[in-house]
Amino acid sequence: MRAVIAVIINLIVAYLVNRKKQLDFKAILLAYVFGVIVIMKSYFAYIMLGVYFFIIQVLEKKVNKVENRTALQVFSNGIMAILALMFERKRSDKAFLIFICLLASSLADCIASDIGTIYASKVYSIVTLKQIQKGISGGISIVGCCASVASAVLFSAIYSICSYFAFATISVQSFCYIIFWGVTGMLLDSILGAIFQKRYYCNRYNILCEDSKKCKHKINIQKYKVLSNNGVNLVTSIILFLILELQLSFRKDSIKLLAKKFLSNKGTLSFINCNKSYLIIITYFFNLYLILKILE
Repeated sequence: MRAVIAVIINLIVAYLVNRKKQLDFKAILLAYVFGVIVIMKSYFAYIMLGVYFFIIQVLEKKVNKVENRTALQVFSNGIMAILALMFERKRSDKAFLIFICLLASSLADCIASDIGTIYASKVYSIVTLKQIQKGISGGISIVGCCASVASAVLFSAIYSICSYFAFATISVQSFCYIIFWGVTGMLLDSILGAIFQKRYYCNRYNILCEDSKKCKHKINIQKYKVLSNNGVNLVTSIILFLILELQLSFRKDSIKLLAKKFLSNKGTLSFINCNKSYLIIITYFFNLYLILKILE
């Protein structure tokens, strides 16, 4: 039954996203596969994945950002979170926590970049602290950082509210943990972008740019930088995944501390294997709401 639900819901969402031209065809196929995997593992995880995309969609609508995302962008931002769910069987609580932290990190980075590029008056390099051009990776601003923290708090708060309805409790520890790693992931992405991301100098308009396809008058002025923006996002996700995996593996008490209140009556963790009917109902209603927002 869960497989049928996963296929139907993700087909509907994929069709609507295709109508809105928010993703190219390859990105839609990849996002569909990711969606099926997540909902097969956990309804709760799928709800949080929907919240992640919904917040990004609302933000892009507010700032009038029109971008047809590619499969590489979907892959680089989502693959490690998906792998965390797929291959962690014995300790599902740890997998779910890593999944949520990776989503929070990606969301915080996306919002910091979009808000900072549009509203920040001054942007500074996170490495040299010198003022740099807006829109260049490695740049941070007060507005962008505040937006990043706010997005991490919002995402963690929604997670806590969903946890309350699903498991009748809220963990303050997990709430703070998700915020911390969401903001940390954003800062790590900025540092890696400043050091390793490719940059080009447009000799016609005298500006820096990072997308070689958008400018035909470019000169690569920093050849030692080898990563694209998608490459930086992927490396950030890998590093954050490894840090979380090691930390939660060696600190055995941290798992019990963060997941203590989410134990079912039988004493088994119910993050991934939760089959409570009201989670299915929440999933249906959330997707209905998401579909209506897409159709607006």
